[in-house]
Formats: sequence, C-alpha cells, structure tokens
Amino acid sequence: MSDASPRAAPVPSVAGLPPTSLIIPSRGRPELLLAAVQSILAGQCVPSELIVVDHSDAPLPALAELTTERDCQVHYLWSTARGVSRGRNDGIRSAQHDILVFVDDDVIVSPLWFGTLVGALAG
Repeated sequence: MSDASPRAAPVPSVAGLPPTSLIIPSRGRPELLLAAVQSILAGQCVPSELIVVDHSDAPLPALAELTTERDCQVHYLWSTARGVSRGRNDGIRSAQHDILVFVDDDVIVSPLWFGTLVGALAG
C-alpha cells in the first residue's frame, strides 16, 4: 500500500513487540464497543495505538474521553459515515504504524490475544 502520510518510526514497545495500530470499527453498539476496548486495554500487552472508529448516530462520550495509564494512545473517531469497510479504511488512514490489527466491536479478547498475534506477525 503506498501512502503519502508519514508513519511513526519503528520503536519496539515495552513488551518487545513492534509498534502496532489496532482498529475497531463500530456502529450503534456502545456497550459492546466499550467492553471490547476495556478487554484490549486489560491485556498483558497493548497496542501502541488503539483507534476506535464510531459510525453511530451520536458520539459516545465514555470513549471520546477515555484515557489509560497503559503505553497505548487511544484515538476516538466519530463520523456519520456508514459501513464497516469505511470504518476500517478511516482507521487505516489515521494509523501511525505499519502493522495494523483489526477487531470487531463485539469481541472480548483474552489477556494474551494481542501479544500472541503481534508476536507471531513479527516473528
């Protein structure tokens, strides 16, 4: 994929994983989305960047104002656009890192999920 936007320089994360952007597209499922985000941030390893693309009718303040003490930047993008593919593409355009991971808003991940997945990709 050729992209004119600059990407952050690769710097290994605390867990030794490469910098990664995790993208979650969503529409109209605030409870599921919040639970998915919480499960990711509770993991043993977290992404360098978590991008939530929300195409709901109204923004979700709990996610728009979410902060974490983990080494993960949380970005909440709200738009009236529609479509899971559009949401993924919006997330890709916003991503700061070359490794992209996607998860749906109705998935609760296990604590080892992210580290295992990205470790296998990087290995």
